[in-house]
Order: sequence, then structure tokens, then C-alpha cells
Amino acid sequence: MKKNKGSGLLIMAILASVITALIGISLAKVHNLSLSSLQSNKLNLQAQAYAESEIKYLNCLEFNQIKSHQKYYISNTDYKTELQVTDSTIPDKDITTKNCTVNIFYKNEPLPRISLNKTFYSTDGGKGIGEPQYIGKTDGGTLSGTAKESGFIVAAGSNKPRDLSVRVNGTLLGYVVPRGYGTGDIQVCVPCPKGATWQITGKCSWAYWMPLK
Repeated sequence: MKKNKGSGLLIMAILASVITALIGISLAKVHNLSLSSLQSNKLNLQAQAYAESEIKYLNCLEFNQIKSHQKYYISNTDYKTELQVTDSTIPDKDITTKNCTVNIFYKNEPLPRISLNKTFYSTDGGKGIGEPQYIGKTDGGTLSGTAKESGFIVAAGSNKPRDLSVRVNGTLLGYVVPRGYGTGDIQVCVPCPKGATWQITGKCSWAYWMPLK
């Protein structure tokens, strides 16, 4: 039985067409995936820029001004921004923190394109300095105590022949040399953490405790 050469060639041509079509479809898919990946990377980079911009804005705010906000569209864009803020404290160190997460969404996507985190710290709880509390005065004696909260010791004095010294946990942090009469008191301001022991010696005309609230 003779083989039909024409039929064989036709079959080969059909197979070649099918293979070519499959290769074309595969290349088109690869091309589309590449375009999709490039577009996604572009969107992610833009989202990153918006998130970094919001972090920079938070850096310019007062500690107490940093607050959470719901999602809203960034002006003239298809992106939404969301800020989540969690407040916490470190009691032993009198430190208040705000743990911030900036989420950037594209259009109505349920998950953020990018999330950036930053923690802000306040050593005074963001409330400032309290009312001054009078400690006392001494001429050659000693004033001492233990800090119930973080704050500052402000003292003034020294004369001839006595100096003025302020120590915190045994470390000399404030000092005024002995001076002659008529020159007036000189002030020192010394930080003191919660739980620290402090001591004022020499000639102290007055001393105040300035607490951090």
C-alpha cells in the first residue's frame, strides 16, 4: 500500500501551525506577565513614596498630635492612606511610645500595597514640665532625696569659701566654684531620672524640683 505523500505533508503543516500557535500564545502570556509585573512594581514604588512621605510628616508633629486615621484618598491620586497608632508606656523608664503603621492602598484593593512602621518616643509622656517644688536651702550642709518621678533639679548658690555641688546617683552633674562676695548666685540645672538619689552640698541659696508630668 502506497503512502500518500500529500497527506503526510498536510499533517506536518497542520502540526507546525499548531506548534507555532502554542508558542505564540506562550510568548503572549509571558509578555503579559512581564507587563503586569512592571505595572505592579510601579504601583508599589509609588505606594512606598506616599508611605515615606507620611512618615516624614509625622516626624514634624508634636508627640500628642500623632493619632490614628481611617483610610482616605490621597489628593488627586488613586491611592488611599491609613494610619494605625498604638499607645504604650514603659513605666520603669517613664517613656511613652506611639507605634505607628502607615498603610497605602491602591483603589479598592483589600490589602495594602505597602506598610511602613515607626515608633515615636516621649520621655515626658508628651505633657511637659510640672509646677516647681521647693526643696530648700543650705549653707555648708546637705540636701538629699530620691526622685519619685523624672525631672530636673534647679539650684543656685556658692560663695567664698564654699562651692555648690549637685550629684545624682553619686555622679557630680552640677558645680559652681567658690566666689567672692557681691557676684550673686549662679544657677545649675541637673536632670534626674525616676528612682535616682540626689544630693546638694555647699552653699545653696535655693533649690527647686521640676517634675516631668
